Amino acid sequence: MRDRFRLRRLSLVVGLCVAACSAACSAPSSDRDRAPAGGTSTGTAPTFRAALLTAGPVSDAGWYAGAYDGLMMLRDSLGAEVSHQQTRTPAEFDEAFRSYAAAGYDLIFAHGFEYQDAAMRAGAEFPDVTIIVSSG
Repeated sequence: MRDRFRLRRLSLVVGLCVAACSAACSAPSSDRDRAPAGGTSTGTAPTFRAALLTAGPVSDAGWYAGAYDGLMMLRDSLGAEVSHQQTRTPAEFDEAFRSYAAAGYDLIFAHGFEYQDAAMRAGAEFPDVTIIVSSG
């Protein structure tokens, strides 16, 4: 049982990294070349930004914790700027997607099937943002 949990967590982390790399590599060149917020262009690529939405606490040592570990791996291995938000209601789902997309996040992970409808609405409104819904 413990090995199965580790394999599931490893699969999630690898999936998050692959998705983040794909999103970062597929960004239009104008997005990659933009100056960092509050500064001038330094000739280096701007920070990749990834967000995670969960419907429960990441301290659960299970489903949500695995997703959060993947987010931290993006931060540590790719130098991504990351953010996490716990949302509870469909209105909060919509607001979180819009807020992250409007703030310039490149990739938004929504960890659970309950985010499907809000992700579809946000995807239509922000077609340049990569949104991934797990288990949906």
